This record gives sequence, structure tokens and C-alpha cells, in this order.
Amino acid sequence: MKANELRIGNLVQYEPTIDDWEETIITTHTLLQVDISSDSYCGIPLTGEWLEKFGFEQMEFDIQKYDCKWSNFSFSLDYWNAQKIYIYGWIGGNITIKYVHQLQNLYFALTGEELIIKKNI
Repeated sequence: MKANELRIGNLVQYEPTIDDWEETIITTHTLLQVDISSDSYCGIPLTGEWLEKFGFEQMEFDIQKYDCKWSNFSFSLDYWNAQKIYIYGWIGGNITIKYVHQLQNLYFALTGEELIIKKNI
């Protein structure tokens, strides 16, 4: 992972000891640590559970396409096969988002607001 992918407040995984990953929030201090030991940090895979934590609600689900539509009433997306996110209304085409920090950064870029955890699941 590269430090230039991150913003203060992003959620990532940190490996303090071998095979012992834990979630951490990027601070000024951890951002410097990412530069020094980038192999000890990686993105948290984006899942439906994470979307729920951020307050998105599943609006539809098509099991044959593995397609979920999610919304938090200011931002709607189509989460297809747990790999591609289609953003409605602002961006033409589609983009691939695999990690929580990427969704946090995109959300901030489009809305000017931080994407915060609303539910502990």
C-alpha cells in the first residue's frame, strides 16, 4: 500500500506481527509509518457488511447477477459481484472499488463530507 492512496481518517488493515491483522484508522503518525513499512498495511476488502456500517441500505438484490443496489440517500451505487461499483448520477461508466478506503476517498471527493461508520455490526 502507498501512503498517497490514503487520507487521514481512512480505515485500513495493519499487521503488527506476522499473520495478525487488525483494523486501524490512518492518522498523521500512521501515514508516515505507511511510507516506511508499506508491506505492513493493506486495504480492507469492501463488503456488504461495510456498506451497512456506513449507513448504506440494500435496496434490491438479484441473485442471478450477484447484484446489490445500495443507497445512503445521498449516494447510490450498484455493487456487482463484490467487485465493481457503479456510481449513479455523477460519473459516467463504472469504476472498480475493492477497498473501504477507496470508497471513503470517493465519497469525500463527490460530497465533501466524510463517510463515517453509523452502525456497529
